[in-house]
Amino acid sequence: MRSPQEIRSLLREVRLPGSSRDIVTAGFVKDIVSDGRNGATILFRPDTTNAEKVRRMEEGIGAALARAGIEPVRVDTAQPFGEAEM
Repeated sequence: MRSPQEIRSLLREVRLPGSSRDIVTAGFVKDIVSDGRNGATILFRPDTTNAEKVRRMEEGIGAALARAGIEPVRVDTAQPFGEAEM
């Protein structure tokens, strides 16, 4: 079982699409809950309504944690208020 701090460190490798910044530094990872076994839930709050960018970051979260053997991963995503970009 990984601690939330360890998981947060792993998530620093997930970059914002088109940027060198990571999702943790950007403040998009609001909370991390370990399931007590080997999985985790990530409370993810990106500041974009661009569905493609959000999808890419969610996939990055899953891939980064799977590489570290953390599965299953649940990403609880909420977008900011406003219309979603198509």
